[in-house]
Amino acid sequence: TAGQIQTAGSAFRPTHSWVMRDGDAGFTTFNMTQTDYNYYTRFTHSSADAGIRTPVLSPIDGELNRYIKVRFRRNAAGGSSWDGSVYWVGGAGSESSQRKLNWDDPTNNTPSEEWSIVLFDMHNISTGGDAWKDDDAITKIRIDFGNTAGDAFDVDFVMVGDLSADTAGTFIDSSGVYTGTLT
Repeated sequence: TAGQIQTAGSAFRPTHSWVMRDGDAGFTTFNMTQTDYNYYTRFTHSSADAGIRTPVLSPIDGELNRYIKVRFRRNAAGGSSWDGSVYWVGGAGSESSQRKLNWDDPTNNTPSEEWSIVLFDMHNISTGGDAWKDDDAITKIRIDFGNTAGDAFDVDFVMVGDLSADTAGTFIDSSGVYTGTLT
């Protein structure tokens, strides 16, 4: 249907994984402060248009690394504005609004102790067609969450990879995001 895309497979196989245990795992930030805890890192917006960036990657192939998986929770809501974007640096150039994925706020702007896991289908990006799929030289990924000073997000992990070939089925919504329970 227009609202869902069924993809083959249900088990996520990461090729790159960053776990925020006692530190930021090499991520950099802009317009944010960070506080490291034992099992996650809190990123607090100091202004609008804030985000996190992965460490520099050995070039990865977007066709083979279709998904980005993130476990996070909203710790504080500074306002009602949401950004929810994923950008990358690769063979097509630097971060660009012409090549990105937009995603909805699974927290509904509500701070919670509950964690959300989002799975971004980068073969179904909002702007740029097959730009991720066709890029075989991705070296950095940027993830934007909220868009208001005071927004705070706790991040447990970020992974890049693909789904297994089993046929259990995972559903991705029309914006390329799955926010259900993943194993």
